[in-house]
Amino acid sequence: MADLLVDLAVILAEGGIHHYLKYYLPTSHMPGHVCGSPEYNYPLRSGTLSGEFLYQVTIGVPILSFVVFELFTTSRSGQSKLVECLRQIAKYIFGMLLMLIIGQTLKSVTGVPRPYYNTVCKPKCTDGFPYVIAENEACQTTLREATRSFPALHASVAFYAMVYFVLYVEARWTSQKPVTIKPTLQGAAFVFALYASCTRITDYKHHTLDVVGGVALGILVALFVVYSCTDILKSQTAEEKPKYKRY
Repeated sequence: MADLLVDLAVILAEGGIHHYLKYYLPTSHMPGHVCGSPEYNYPLRSGTLSGEFLYQVTIGVPILSFVVFELFTTSRSGQSKLVECLRQIAKYIFGMLLMLIIGQTLKSVTGVPRPYYNTVCKPKCTDGFPYVIAENEACQTTLREATRSFPALHASVAFYAMVYFVLYVEARWTSQKPVTIKPTLQGAAFVFALYASCTRITDYKHHTLDVVGGVALGILVALFVVYSCTDILKSQTAEEKPKYKRY
């Protein structure tokens, strides 16, 4: 149990760091752009998928899968099933917070304006100042999130959860019958992640490059956590893997 307490302390520290980065760390750089650039003239509107709903799905569904497989299947290490379940949850949350910390840092460092930047910023476009450099120099109003477009963390969260869930289910679900349920669940996770990412473009919350960067971040962190922090890919030894006849 001592390792679980250490994991909890690390997760709490990560949560504090993420909170600071998201709400207090100033944007250190903002790439200049021509005042009135059309790619920043989109309207500000509510998103198709709220952040609350996204986190409910990407935290709730994986944790439910951990509970089902860790508590209701044979223990692989001989340790308490509850302890194994809590370890899986801790590792998953650790990875998600790590990804969010990286993403918030990138948002602050890059300072890329969102597609609705000109709409909410209303930069003072004059003949002598046609080029927007920093929001505090050229904006009539300020909105912190307007200059934090890259990467798209909705996409990062969705694809982190999808990759982690797909690999976890692939390793733990060893039954070969029925053959369609496992790939159906994995496919549904991929479709949800893809849909959540695409809505960030259609809702004018992010540019396409922001979403691509967010997807890459989510996938890379998920693979890193799965390979370095978990035993997911070691669940099946050579003897445990199903054997098939050759014809």
